[in-house]
Amino acid sequence: MLASVTAPILQVYAREHNACNNVDPRIVAIQDFQKSPGYKDFKAIVENTLKQLDAIANSSPHHGQKTDRFQRFGKEVFVQVTGNQRSRFGTSQADLFEQSCPDANRLLRMHTFAKKRPDLVARGGVENARACITELSQRLDVCGPGLVQHFDEAVKTIRQLTFVPSMPERVEALRIQIVRNAITEFLNRPGAACKTITSEVHQVAAWQNHFSSMFDLPSIQDVYANANFTENESEQVELASKLSALQSGSVISTMLANQILEEAQDIWNQAKAVGINDLSQYCMTLLEKINERHGQVEPHTLMQLDDDGMPGGIQNDPTLLALSILERTDQASGVHFVKESLLKWTPSHQNAYDNISFKSRGKLNWLETAPPPGSTENPEVDLISAEGMSRQQVTELLDALFTPESHELDVRRAIHEVMQNDWGQTWPAIKSKTYDESRPEDVFVNLAFGMTHDQKLGPCDLKTKFNKLMTKALENFEQSTVLDQYTENEILELLEYVTDWNTRCEQPQDRVDLTRLLTAVRYNHQTSKIPLYKAVHRHEWKHNYDLSFRKSYEPAQIRGKGTTHALAYIEAMADGAPHLLGRTLRRNAPALTDPKVVFKFIEMGANLYTIPREGANALERLIGNRNDDFVRALLEGLVQRKYSIKDIASASSIQALRTRGMTKTSAYLDRFCDNRPLIPSRCLKPTPIYLNYVGDIDHIAVFNENRGLRDVRDFIALRSSR
Repeated sequence: MLASVTAPILQVYAREHNACNNVDPRIVAIQDFQKSPGYKDFKAIVENTLKQLDAIANSSPHHGQKTDRFQRFGKEVFVQVTGNQRSRFGTSQADLFEQSCPDANRLLRMHTFAKKRPDLVARGGVENARACITELSQRLDVCGPGLVQHFDEAVKTIRQLTFVPSMPERVEALRIQIVRNAITEFLNRPGAACKTITSEVHQVAAWQNHFSSMFDLPSIQDVYANANFTENESEQVELASKLSALQSGSVISTMLANQILEEAQDIWNQAKAVGINDLSQYCMTLLEKINERHGQVEPHTLMQLDDDGMPGGIQNDPTLLALSILERTDQASGVHFVKESLLKWTPSHQNAYDNISFKSRGKLNWLETAPPPGSTENPEVDLISAEGMSRQQVTELLDALFTPESHELDVRRAIHEVMQNDWGQTWPAIKSKTYDESRPEDVFVNLAFGMTHDQKLGPCDLKTKFNKLMTKALENFEQSTVLDQYTENEILELLEYVTDWNTRCEQPQDRVDLTRLLTAVRYNHQTSKIPLYKAVHRHEWKHNYDLSFRKSYEPAQIRGKGTTHALAYIEAMADGAPHLLGRTLRRNAPALTDPKVVFKFIEMGANLYTIPREGANALERLIGNRNDDFVRALLEGLVQRKYSIKDIASASSIQALRTRGMTKTSAYLDRFCDNRPLIPSRCLKPTPIYLNYVGDIDHIAVFNENRGLRDVRDFIALRSSR
């Protein structure tokens, strides 16, 4: 159907006029083609095609306002070329005649065929073709070479989505698309050189041509794909590294496997939406739909099967399906993968009936069980797991964690996947923990948290190696990246678990040294791991109260930290010693610089007006802070939070603030003062002053007939003003 589309060959006309002087042979070819007898029929077919493509694009439910972009393209491409008039495409008009116009007819034919014969195309063929045509209609405002590429990509995309290709064809098409997507992303990275949208397609073509021999990519004929786009050597090295990492069989097969599983999940969700809830009854229908779209797919790679072989849900791990894809495409002649090594780890303890081994290729890890000796069956492939391993084999695997350099397979990554596969049902959170290749020691951190959830690896109880595993985990806490994925309460639970373990241990050598971590974190005021920081302080307030009590007197606990650490410390204190919040705020008030710290104290329960045994209360000491901006912002925040500052808005207090140069604070407080002038002391009548002593010098109430002096400080200020 596609091959039957006829395309003009303008080179015939160019060869006939190669002797013309000062005239581009391609222009001559375009002129003579437009004068030829077949041009009129060709133009009529293309114009009708473009009109129908507009109708298809406008029929899309998400298209919006109707447009005629394809027909506008037709008017531009069929501009009559004369001696003084050219198409806006220049000599590329010939390429559009030879390639893009026939491609437009191919698009229409595929859409029409999918609409008339849905039984012979993949499910959703019409919708997919329409969506691709609609997208193409929005990409027509580019130059000639760009249009050639856009039409070519659209034809390939619809062909892939409409007619079920072989698996090697699908994999190779995905590999090339991955390269183009990676190049586009590289061009749009932050800090990249500025470019127009229309030039991006030429830069992608230039880079694809640059790496065509290195990665077996098809070359693109684009006169604007200038080699200057790729002359930067550092960019060449950087992009080559990115593309190389995306060209392996394990990466591409995993991407395709994820696409198939997502599609299967969508089909199952649609079935459930209409009341079908039993996958065991719907599984054959689901398989048929997937096989129509992707070829033969094994049930166990698509669905999770129980011990009886019944489906329980769509597979959420692409490993088995990716391995199946690799098996069908690895040796195909049309597929060009970057070579990968097959690595293996085999335990020395094996039983007589089967021989298990962990295998990996790239980032794919799986468990392979060899058949008994003499059997002709193929090895059994399954997700990597410790469920079928013996105690000796699991112990050997755990020991391998401490000597990773002695094994060709990445044992730590393998253990990470074992935890996710074996613990995912009882501890779902482990499924979301990522593996950082730059921090492989994080596997010990996950194992440590697994022990707090009483998890086991197969038949092996991890507590048999508690000291060794937990010590290694704690050593990596401060540098761990996976620890950022755990909450403060989870970290505190682990610290409590270790503390309880040490309490129950009779032998000192069986205890885990927790002191080093606690001490290092307690004094590390620069750590970015705030949940760990808070968990450690909460643990210390509970188990080492005397030390924490003494440390709360140290200015460094609040003043020496950044705001984030100070807030974390306050929250930890609120959990362990809430009665000390007010005292700690008073002690640190003169040196604080961020109102957020004060508000956190208040939020956690500190009282600004608590009557101390000696000296001023917290609010009065905060006013004594010499940072004018801090005090002004603090007062504004207190007023916004409905706290009263009337008691400190006396004339004497405002005068004292002015004397200290606190102009912003004094001006703000002045709004809350009654502004009555002070009466000189010599004018005061010798009226008795009644003192109501309530146990604290700060709260001696003073009453005077001549003026309502509120406390002793007003009286002293009045006497000092003479």
